[in-house]
Amino acid sequence: ISGTGIPSWAFILSVTNSTTAIMSVAATATASSVSVTIGAPQTHAMSLKNSGDGQPTAHTLTDFYSVTQARQYAGMQWHEVGLKFTAEGLLEHSSKGTGLVASAQVSKPTQSFSTVTPVPVWQGMVVIGGSLQSLTVDGEITITRQVEVVEALTGPQQAISIFLGAATAKWKFTAVMNDDTELTRMLSDTKPQIDFNFCAGTGASAAQLDIRMTQAAYEKAKINRGKAYVAIDCEGQGI
Repeated sequence: ISGTGIPSWAFILSVTNSTTAIMSVAATATASSVSVTIGAPQTHAMSLKNSGDGQPTAHTLTDFYSVTQARQYAGMQWHEVGLKFTAEGLLEHSSKGTGLVASAQVSKPTQSFSTVTPVPVWQGMVVIGGSLQSLTVDGEITITRQVEVVEALTGPQQAISIFLGAATAKWKFTAVMNDDTELTRMLSDTKPQIDFNFCAGTGASAAQLDIRMTQAAYEKAKINRGKAYVAIDCEGQGI
């Protein structure tokens, strides 16, 4: 989005009505009747497949490991996605997958690189229970699915498929402890909604990642005195 006094990295946090929207950051200037330009959205809502066999689309992973040699792993299923962030760095991502036995050698694939720019974490935000929480300094989010290699009497040693089961989402974050807010959430078991929201780029090249847990259960809230300031380490699970 862009408009008078709106920082280039800002995004819409919520929409109040047809003429009012709440931005992720405060404007750098004031004006009346500001026109806001919104770039073309590229939205990908992630959810589990709850129809048919319940299995996501399998992929083929090509591993190029030498000058001309490469092998392919068919039936690849991704069963863990991890996000790490710290206010001093960039948003980091890792994934884990399991596939079938590798193929014979194949030709080197043509490389293709993403144009998405790195996401500086300090531009992100954490919203808990509908309110902005501006004290988080780092954290992790891990989404995992149960995985099993399905073996059968088929003749060859190749498995017939990689099967994915139920999904779980675990999170943790460290925040500056100015009061007992986060400790109280754990003690009272309120299970608020938590949004970890990150963005990068401007205009048509803008990208945003919003990890939303509609119910986030606090399992631990430990006071951390290992820093110059007092912090609190929170972790739990969400849906």
